[in-house]
Amino acid sequence: VYVSFVEIFFKGLDEFEVYFDEQNNVNRSSISAADYESSTEAYATTTAVFFMGVLLTFFIDKFIHYLYSTQNEGREEVDAGDIDLENVLIGKEYVVDSKERERPNSGNMSIEI
Repeated sequence: VYVSFVEIFFKGLDEFEVYFDEQNNVNRSSISAADYESSTEAYATTTAVFFMGVLLTFFIDKFIHYLYSTQNEGREEVDAGDIDLENVLIGKEYVVDSKERERPNSGNMSIEI
């Protein structure tokens, strides 16, 4: 994940350098690579936009959790220990319970535990 963030940051920096060079009438093709100085505006803008994206992602995550919690307010929480795994529907087939009594299924196959 870190490598992807670094790649995104430097791709954004390249694009902002081009943008600010065009705004400042800098002809990058007439300047050698050794003489070219990157715009401090590009670094500042890239850094600000990058961290605003991180904050936006954080707030979207919190908003999704808020929506999920309000949707489930009236529902009862189920403890994993309360689930009867012997009677769980698997696809279109029911599991055969421990008393060797087969539950209805849509095919001829059943799964035994």
